[in-house]
Amino acid sequence: MARATDVDFIPPEIHDLIIDHFALKPATKFWESDTNVDIENRATLRACSLVSRSYCARAYQRLFSSIILAVDTCKPHITRDALTIRRCADILRDSLQFPDIGMVYHIRSFSLRIRGANPEQMRTLFQEGKVGLIVDALQGPNHGINSMTMDVGLSTHNEVEYAKLDKEFLRAFDGLCHSPKMRHMHLQGFCSIPRILFYGTHIKHIEMYRTRLTRGDEMSENAQVTLMESIAVDESFPLVNLLHSDGDYVGTASRYQVAFKELKKLLFRLCYADRIPSAIDIAICASNTLQSLHIHLSGLDSIHFIPPHSSTPKYVFHHLHKLSTLRISKDVGRLLEELCVIHPFRRLLESCTLPRSLKTLILETGSARGWYSSDPTPEYRPHGEWLALDSVLVQPKFSAVPQLIIAIEYTVRLQPVEIFPRTRELVLSVLPQLRKSREILPHAEWFHDPDAAYVDHKIVLRCGGQVKPEDLV
Repeated sequence: MARATDVDFIPPEIHDLIIDHFALKPATKFWESDTNVDIENRATLRACSLVSRSYCARAYQRLFSSIILAVDTCKPHITRDALTIRRCADILRDSLQFPDIGMVYHIRSFSLRIRGANPEQMRTLFQEGKVGLIVDALQGPNHGINSMTMDVGLSTHNEVEYAKLDKEFLRAFDGLCHSPKMRHMHLQGFCSIPRILFYGTHIKHIEMYRTRLTRGDEMSENAQVTLMESIAVDESFPLVNLLHSDGDYVGTASRYQVAFKELKKLLFRLCYADRIPSAIDIAICASNTLQSLHIHLSGLDSIHFIPPHSSTPKYVFHHLHKLSTLRISKDVGRLLEELCVIHPFRRLLESCTLPRSLKTLILETGSARGWYSSDPTPEYRPHGEWLALDSVLVQPKFSAVPQLIIAIEYTVRLQPVEIFPRTRELVLSVLPQLRKSREILPHAEWFHDPDAAYVDHKIVLRCGGQVKPEDLV
């Protein structure tokens, strides 16, 4: 290492600027430039960590702030995968011996994602891989993560039973949930999680997918409800259990109002559009604070599942009088006619009311791969559903919203960049009335997995105002 006197005379804020300059390498490829992506230059950061002790600490803050441990396992390799997880545990525990410069002291977000294992194999991985040691190492008197993701990748009704995991993990995870530094918890694929874990904690942001809680009898009616700032759940997760309600409607509504006093963001992942009114009823309990609502539909709704249009609004968002951003997305994830994608989307918009406070409305088709199942050509013209949607979006209730964002994602075989102008024209051609009423700024981006033969494309239409990057996350 260099002598301390060679670099330590520089003010600390200059050190940070130097590290940040090397940490964020400007994008050079056209697809990176289009999405304004900054690529972290890890090789340079590793070199900076060798300059001095102070540079080491600053470089490690960028290198190890977010760690993802992903394991894609299968039965013949359970032992091997358990050893991989165990090595991670050993590395984290060994780094505890080096205060300030040890890796574990700089981790702020940790994700454990395990795919391909059934519940019995998952319990083996947790026990033999010493996941409890990992969780235990991530918290301490002078350090601790603020975000934890645990995704065991199992399907609904095939979740890992939390209570059957080894005691070392259960003890460590309980301590992590109640750590004063913990702010964000994302769980996926668990069942029988005691709801007491989330009482009296400092967690402000919670995501629960394919996860169920136990109601239990150990809770008292005076148990402290943690006030969340953002909640993201699917329909398999009963918010009633999290809030420790007795289940009757009056008690449930009252309990929601208490727990939602600080709620600003709410996301629901639903299978069908007919579940939306129930989600809105829950959101209304946070009407005094809720600023952002995202409803994501992932089922195979078609014309047969959507009730006929009625003059009585079915989706009454106008009760959310503090709402500034409403995002509605539809994802089918397979080759389907656009009738299954756009028709329920359009019917929802026809039957909704909007609050006056709304500033941004985001409409996203998700992975609507059925729209372009092959390369788009100038001769291609979508069916009438898009034209019908166009007539809805020029209604006065939508014209009053300052900013309208339409995001369309689809998948095609690898194509040169010339595909973007053609696709933009196709998209704009099916929204003629919207083009006349608003200034539309099209933007295109795409992502290509080197191991895949297909490319995910996204066309974003900004109609008025300036889009914020976090709006599309």
